[in-house]
Amino acid sequence: MLFVFREARSALRKLLREAREIDLPAMKHFEEGERLADFLLDEDLLREPGETRITSKWVGKLFRQIEQVQRKSGRLYFKSLGGMLANQETAASQFLAMRGFANAAPVVAEALPAVEPEVVVLD
Repeated sequence: MLFVFREARSALRKLLREAREIDLPAMKHFEEGERLADFLLDEDLLREPGETRITSKWVGKLFRQIEQVQRKSGRLYFKSLGGMLANQETAASQFLAMRGFANAAPVVAEALPAVEPEVVVLD
């Protein structure tokens, strides 16, 4: 069991080391040039566990740090995705305006009627 926790901490340390090399771009609620690692984990990575045993306090802190990194990376992912979608909408609107479709109604997909699946009985 000790091996598993050591590996989890090691993977978290590696992720944060790689994140130190990445600077965040300017975004709402982010400073341009802020290091990704500082955003993902706002405290020092917990120390290595002991050689022969670990405490429940140590395990709890490891889980909290992993959860924080997961939560914040998810937040950044969706924030970035939202920005990309907004840029795509702007680009599409500008493209349509350049082609003379500035007053065109937005395209809305129609729902297809429900179809009952066909059941095939095999003998």
